Amino acid sequence: MHVRNRVGVGAVAVAAAALLAGATPAYAQTTLSEGHVDVIDVHLHGDHFHVHVHAEDLGQSFEPSEVVFEVNDNAAGTITAESAFVGAPVGSAAWVLPAEATDGVLFAGFSAHDLAPGDTDDDQVHVALTGVSGPGDIGLWDADDLSVVFNSFDGLDSEDVLTLGPDAHYHPAWVFTDAGQYFLTFEVSALVDGATITDEATLEFVVG
Repeated sequence: MHVRNRVGVGAVAVAAAALLAGATPAYAQTTLSEGHVDVIDVHLHGDHFHVHVHAEDLGQSFEPSEVVFEVNDNAAGTITAESAFVGAPVGSAAWVLPAEATDGVLFAGFSAHDLAPGDTDDDQVHVALTGVSGPGDIGLWDADDLSVVFNSFDGLDSEDVLTLGPDAHYHPAWVFTDAGQYFLTFEVSALVDGATITDEATLEFVVG
């Protein structure tokens, strides 16, 4: 389990692209291809969560189905020793989103900035990666201690969970092994008044 409680777009054209939400397609309206974006921005409303996408540079929040994340050619790079856990050879082509703000690419992270101490029973919110559909594998890792946050290569299980504390804001590094269209499904959960509450979001990433 990964515990984070740290502080660490440009919107371009209107796009129409199919986004999986369960089995039902929706149509994205905004493409985000650079700048600070929280792909999962957790908000608690009484006894339920509502997950948003927050584009910090725009000062706007979106429903997950309204957004396509573009991992453009500025993110083209290679697999390194730090990212080889996704199963690709070191030196092979990959697309990388760094853990620090970098011109021309997404600075993609996770936020529980809206949550205050005491909002959940144990001051924790869990973000699990529960589904990946795409042409390759993805991995997220902590750029400081090199710990793996999410890894689709070895299958998704109880290890693929990011735990955030109140007011947390966390940006890992991301790697995609292949160009193409990916759908990532995240489940957010926490204990509130002794009951487990959840919300789910499926996000579209277009790589390359």
